[in-house]
Amino acid sequence: MIVATGSPLKVGADLDAFKDKGLGGMAAEKIRRKLVELEGETLGLELTLQIRALSFAWNAKCIFELIPISLDRVDIVEAKLRDVEEELARTKKRLADQNAEGVVYLAASSEIVDVVSDKEEIIWKDLISGHFELNSEQNGIIFLEGGWYIVNLMVHLYPQSSGGYVKSFKKYSCVLKYQAPRNIGKNTSTAMGWSGVLNKNDELSVIATKDPHKVGAELTVMRLSA
Repeated sequence: MIVATGSPLKVGADLDAFKDKGLGGMAAEKIRRKLVELEGETLGLELTLQIRALSFAWNAKCIFELIPISLDRVDIVEAKLRDVEEELARTKKRLADQNAEGVVYLAASSEIVDVVSDKEEIIWKDLISGHFELNSEQNGIIFLEGGWYIVNLMVHLYPQSSGGYVKSFKKYSCVLKYQAPRNIGKNTSTAMGWSGVLNKNDELSVIATKDPHKVGAELTVMRLSA
């Protein structure tokens, strides 16, 4: 009888190894295994094998000490998985809420006019949107939903004198101001952007100063958050 101890056992792999080596007439059905108690309140795996070679036969007993795996690591992994699942659920809810609200977006443009009005205001074309509307004079865009918005403005014009500005107002407060390029007598354009809070019923308007000709404008607005 042989007693051996070794490194932690991978039961399936070790049994396959015994079979693959073909030690004489070893019969797989003659391999017996059971759990035994070892010193220090640990467990071992006892394998009893019958080995035959020629006219000889041996019984071999191998005992492998089973080293327990700390459950702390398993608990940590489970906790991290729970955190990921909870964050995924929150993200799905946020996306569902956003989809329910819909995207608040506007692309507006004006007619190209030879000369702006006496008030130097841009007159906008009719809007097709449930989130914005024009005022009665069509020189201001009214926001029907409040939130944090990105506003991009492009104004095409034909300056008649230097020092002209393009300005955008939120109610009566100027939020965008940019001087038109000093290429008098040539077509040019002025682009600008702004982001900030616009409340429900706030009104956005645009003016072009110093009487430019051939004036047209394009405006895009998108809400980032409510």
